[in-house]
Amino acid sequence: MKSKPFKGFPLWAAAFWLLVWEALARLVDQSLLLVSPLTAAHRLLQLMGEASFWQSVAYSLTHILMGFLLGALLGVSFAILSYRFRWMEQLLMPLTATVKAIPVASFVILALLWVTKHNLSTLISLLLGFPVIYSNALTGLKSTDSQLIEMSRLFRVPFGKQLRALYLPSLAPYLHSGLSIAIGLCWKSGIAAEVIGTPRGSIGERLYNSKIYLETADLFAWTMTVVLLSVVCEKLLKLFLSCLEKWLKKPAVPKEASKEAQPALLRAEASKALPSETLNLTDLHAAFEGKEVIGGLSFSVETGRRYVISGPSGSGKTTLLRVLMGLLKPRSGDASDFTKKQPSVVFQEDRLLSWMNAAQNLRYVADIAPGEANALLMRLGIEEESLSQPVSEYSGGMKRRVAIARALIAGYEILYLDEPYKGLDEQTRKQVQAVVEELSAGR
Repeated sequence: MKSKPFKGFPLWAAAFWLLVWEALARLVDQSLLLVSPLTAAHRLLQLMGEASFWQSVAYSLTHILMGFLLGALLGVSFAILSYRFRWMEQLLMPLTATVKAIPVASFVILALLWVTKHNLSTLISLLLGFPVIYSNALTGLKSTDSQLIEMSRLFRVPFGKQLRALYLPSLAPYLHSGLSIAIGLCWKSGIAAEVIGTPRGSIGERLYNSKIYLETADLFAWTMTVVLLSVVCEKLLKLFLSCLEKWLKKPAVPKEASKEAQPALLRAEASKALPSETLNLTDLHAAFEGKEVIGGLSFSVETGRRYVISGPSGSGKTTLLRVLMGLLKPRSGDASDFTKKQPSVVFQEDRLLSWMNAAQNLRYVADIAPGEANALLMRLGIEEESLSQPVSEYSGGMKRRVAIARALIAGYEILYLDEPYKGLDEQTRKQVQAVVEELSAGR
């Protein structure tokens, strides 16, 4: 059985280095130069019985954590701005590179020109923590699935929902890593700043005085205190972030629904016949990956009818649909009759939120009760016992039916289906097609 006081830090390794420390102390045999681990631990226990010890801990803990929290707030905020505005990322590049390159001691000396020694550790912790948190947060935001972002925008999902369902789950592991690294850096740099600035009542002052007065046992005891405080803060932070990640990805168990029930929202939507209207596409030119695949296309369609676009692979069918939905800007031509209409779509890819269950994927784009979502899913052949599972555990055909259900349940004026029945066997395809035709009749 393996003992792990810390992740990746086995007990035997810690015991080995303590023995090395003990051996060196015995070899040197000069307490003025090196004390044994037992002597340092005993002195630490003595210090913990003094009120001044806890006052120093509270002082340094407050100032260093304040710098860390400010660095985290600014790091995440500027990461969001840099993700949104390319010029902001370019503007901050020299600053973050400079902060990473300058030694901590140089920062501390320069900072003493700007702030009092009582605020020094806060400023240094902020400056050292900011670039780590910023770069990790920006990487996390950039890793968010672009197809899911596009899907969310097409379905007009409010930004609050997108933040909760897309950006935070993508950001969480990168932010977890960045904050864990930053908290350690903040403790090291913050204590270094206190040793140089020696603000009254700080751990840094106690370390400095221990060195000046040759109190070696105190010096080691206070160093152990810094290490323990850094480890405790890091572990508490990781515990909080792990709980947050689990909460973000926790699938909710949907309420039971009758298999025969028809969602009220769908009944209402299906009853709304669109006014008769002709939609025109005029002289459309569009490209895919720099190559023109649609040249001079024009056609007209009538509302309330179904149309099929057919052609060989690579002929531009998906590109055409993306133009009509407003997801791709054409090189020239007029598609405004289509782009001004509210679309719903079954993409070529399923584009589901894999950590959510099926009903949650539907409710992500439509404000409906779980029972309404489940009723439609079961009409499309999703078994009731599968409804509580995340869609990552579904087969390809089940995922496809969830994507179809999502398109049907979202409010729309035009429904686009891009190879909607791929991956479905003949019997399932007929069942699903019947539901699609019924619920999109007159739309």
